[in-house]
Amino acid sequence: MKKNFLFLMVVSFVVSIFGCGGGGGGGGTTPPTEPEYRIEHQGDVFQVPSYVDNNMMRVIIKNKTNQVVSGMMVRVVYDEFSADELEDEIRIQELTTDEDGLCLFKIPRYDGEGDRLVTISLPSASEIEEVVMTIRYVIDDLLPTRVMIADADQAEISLGPNEDVNIVFVVHNAWGDPVSNVETEIIVGGEYADNDYCVTDGNGRSTFYFVAGATSGSTVFRIQVIDYPAVMAEVIVNWTAGSPASIEMLNPSKWEGDIPVVQTLVGDPTDIIFIVKDDEGAPLGGVMVMGTYPASASDVTDAEGMATITIPASQFVGWDADKIWVVGNDDIYLNFKIEYLNL
Repeated sequence: MKKNFLFLMVVSFVVSIFGCGGGGGGGGTTPPTEPEYRIEHQGDVFQVPSYVDNNMMRVIIKNKTNQVVSGMMVRVVYDEFSADELEDEIRIQELTTDEDGLCLFKIPRYDGEGDRLVTISLPSASEIEEVVMTIRYVIDDLLPTRVMIADADQAEISLGPNEDVNIVFVVHNAWGDPVSNVETEIIVGGEYADNDYCVTDGNGRSTFYFVAGATSGSTVFRIQVIDYPAVMAEVIVNWTAGSPASIEMLNPSKWEGDIPVVQTLVGDPTDIIFIVKDDEGAPLGGVMVMGTYPASASDVTDAEGMATITIPASQFVGWDADKIWVVGNDDIYLNFKIEYLNL
């Protein structure tokens, strides 16, 4: 069954490190493993206004099962500013994540236009690869720098067959103000829209009319600003003939109360099979499901209502908590565990 891995690209970029090994003598290849922590930040290139003192940058730390990590030290270094341009406490900053796994770092003021590199690292977890991103200082207030979903509730949309909806995006400049007269276009999911192209109105809004297919299905619906391919946003749209009512695991190894547990050996990836049913208990095909671990892993149920999520190999004995839900209807979910065992 095909696996889809979706990564939201509007406000965050997830850095993943995979270990690999092997060699002669029949040793084979070590399967990829998830890092213990992930650094989420504001993109490979984060555009901010020049001549401004109070620019801030968000960094969120999560563990491999997508839970936020509090109390962890995060270091940010603005590499390309010289010592005489910045005071040391601005050029090198260390903060501890709050209860939401969040740190807010000051971005140095720069009275000009151009790029400066910044490095983000975890001093207490040196095995996690540091992130290098670009701070781009801009002076043109008509330059589009970000696209956002106008209605946060539309990040995941659930429809019925042939049902329609207006999907609205907003284009912003580096100051966070809406930008009008910006050309946007659909790059994924255009077959379900009656317009592939839209110019932002006076409020920076770009509206696309979406019509679901006649049979159950799902799609990523992604737009970008023409001539600025990195400035994009997406939503996930899911439509089914029936209403999902439950999601169950088909291959648990055991149960802990009402929580299903899948057991696997250290070093071995494993497939977990789920089934989505409607309110009459019948399997429901064409439903997109998504899990918290691995990050944003997803699949679409087949005609028998089944979907598969592959859990990467772990290097350590122990267990992880996980969750899977129906895209567009996160009230339909299942909590479960993965347990890693030695031989």
